[in-house]
Amino acid sequence: MRVIHNSYFSNTFNGIGEAIRLIGFGSCEKVDELKEIAPGIIVNPNHSLFEKDQVYKNKYVLISALKRHSILKHFQFKTTRSSSISYSIQCLGENCSWSLRASSLNKSQMFKIREFESEHTCLLLHNSLSERQATKSVVGSIIIGKCAEPNVIYTPKDIQRDMLAEYGVRLTYMQAWRAKEAALELV
Repeated sequence: MRVIHNSYFSNTFNGIGEAIRLIGFGSCEKVDELKEIAPGIIVNPNHSLFEKDQVYKNKYVLISALKRHSILKHFQFKTTRSSSISYSIQCLGENCSWSLRASSLNKSQMFKIREFESEHTCLLLHNSLSERQATKSVVGSIIIGKCAEPNVIYTPKDIQRDMLAEYGVRLTYMQAWRAKEAALELV
C-alpha cells in the first residue's frame, strides 16, 4: 500500500476553490494525476453516489456533495456532529433512518464514510420546497451549464423558476443572484 502525504493534496489544488472550478468541465491533468496515485479518493463536489468506506479529499467536498444530493433527492438533513475530525448528519424526517457518519482518515484532511444508512423511512413530504441545503455554491454548481452559455441571459428570476420547477427548491431573489455569481466564478 502506498502512503500519500497531506502535502501532496494541498499542493495538487490551490484550495477548495480550484477543485470546485473543475465542476462540469472535462479532464484536468491535476485531477487525472491524483486519480492515478489515489484512485479511490473523491475530489468532485458533484459526486452523488454514497457508500460506506468512500474517502473524500476533505470535509468540504463531502459536505458539498451531500448538499447537492439532498437537493436532487428532495430531502433535508441536519448536522448532528461536526468537528475537524468528525461529521454526522441525519434526515430531518421524523424517525427516519437515513444517516451518515464520516470521520477524518488518520487525522488528515481526508474524510471517510464510516456508517451510511441510505434508505429513508420518512415520507419526505415535509422536506419539499425548502432551501436548507441550497447554498450559493451548491445552486451555482447546479446551474453552471446555463450560466456558461455566452449568448443566453440567465437572470435570477430564471434561476428561481428553474430551481422550483426542477428541484422543488424555493429561492429568494438574492439567493438566486448569489448563486449566479458563484456559477460565474466557477466558469
